[in-house]
Amino acid sequence: MGLRRASVIAFSLVACSKGDGRQGTGTSIGVDDTTGAQTTSATADDDATASGSDATSGSEGADGTSTTAVDDSSGGSSEGPALPCEDDPSACDAWFLPPGASTWEAVTIGGPAALAPSSAVLAAFDIEAERTAYLLTVDEVIEVDLEGRTWVAKTTVADRFPEISAPVLSAYSIPAYWGGMPGTPEGITIAGSDVAFLYEYAAGTFTYDQSTVFGPEWDVAGAPAGADVRAMWLDVTNADGWVDNDLSEVCDTGRGPVGPYLAVVTDDQVHAMDVGTCFGFFPGVPYAQFAATALAGAPAPDRIGGAAYNETTGLVVFAGE
Repeated sequence: MGLRRASVIAFSLVACSKGDGRQGTGTSIGVDDTTGAQTTSATADDDATASGSDATSGSEGADGTSTTAVDDSSGGSSEGPALPCEDDPSACDAWFLPPGASTWEAVTIGGPAALAPSSAVLAAFDIEAERTAYLLTVDEVIEVDLEGRTWVAKTTVADRFPEISAPVLSAYSIPAYWGGMPGTPEGITIAGSDVAFLYEYAAGTFTYDQSTVFGPEWDVAGAPAGADVRAMWLDVTNADGWVDNDLSEVCDTGRGPVGPYLAVVTDDQVHAMDVGTCFGFFPGVPYAQFAATALAGAPAPDRIGGAAYNETTGLVVFAGE
């Protein structure tokens, strides 16, 4: 049974309390795999900031709310593309692993400094076709151009995702093309402390779909401990072959190589979950031994705030502290 566009990857994160602001008492994400369309119709239109807004001047989003993008001509901003930061890891904003690369690229994101996060990054997700990423802090949403590696725009969580009513732990996105009909929107899941908030994204607009709570779906052997979750990403192709298990390890009815998977990064391990056949977790792999994070230049796990996988630009990890 393949994971469709509106499928549910069900998970539950138990009580969390971390010094970087990650805390909560239970989170879940679910999937209904019976249809190829969202199970709940859109209920609200929340495009607080037009994604194409000018990153060098204040502008208004689709609902009239103002972005915090500014032009700091006094010298307080850092214009231009991202710069390497290998000599000062504490200055790194992100680490990029382009498709097929064998070495991570540590960078300081370019663009106006006023658009950089003002507090620790807690989660991230990408919009596949637009090659952009969205970072969430406790109260901000920051857009990043993944190709230019620059800050693009900033707004507040209250404006962009007003339905979020719990501390954010992590996030991931489902590419619009995967398993859906033409015109299917991107699927976004933002995991809070006791609820998962599901959104759809299309044509620059985030639309709230539903919130849902699950209990023990991840309380099985091999599942990650909720208190340790730092980031997730969904890779629907496994083109780099980072997860090389056989489906028979977790599926009674499936054999062969893993296709789509959800990666969950904890303080010291990477857990991969099959999301194409039976939705089982493979045994966790030590962070330093997982195929992607074992490569040269990978960020230390305690620096991770969020991650996103884009088929064009590759895997990106954003600094959280």
